[in-house]
Amino acid sequence: MRGQNILRIIALIGLCALVYYFSFDNGRRAMEPRVREIEAGLLAKDRIMESMALEVRRLKEQLANCPGGAESAPAREDAEAAPRVRVQLDASRLIFDNRLLVTCLGIDREKKQARILLNLIDEDTRKAETLELGHGLNFSLAGQNFTMLLEQIQTSSVSLQFVKR
Repeated sequence: MRGQNILRIIALIGLCALVYYFSFDNGRRAMEPRVREIEAGLLAKDRIMESMALEVRRLKEQLANCPGGAESAPAREDAEAAPRVRVQLDASRLIFDNRLLVTCLGIDREKKQARILLNLIDEDTRKAETLELGHGLNFSLAGQNFTMLLEQIQTSSVSLQFVKR
């Protein structure tokens, strides 16, 4: 009797192994068309991205060769003179050709305030101010006067805008 029980257990284990193997194999075969479809979609997206990159490169070259391209240069200089900068809490950003270091020391969302440190590298001076949302701080850099405005307060960062006066 004992020998028959051992054979039955071995047969049961073998049967379970066969059922598992065929169900696994069947599931894999059932997923093959979906996998091929996803891979084809990825390849198509890669081709589209490559063609878009080529088109952007072509348009940049065309814009550089365009006679009206020189007229848009002053607008770029104004944008560089008054940048918008996002500074993370306890992080610093260098702007104005590495002449100004802006650090966000703290954010109080309830009072809508942020503590900002300006480090004027050329003059080796620092100004730390607590600014309310929409208010600014005046400073001069390389003979030019600027106002730094606190534009937005997020959870862990602030957006600042620098305006030439």
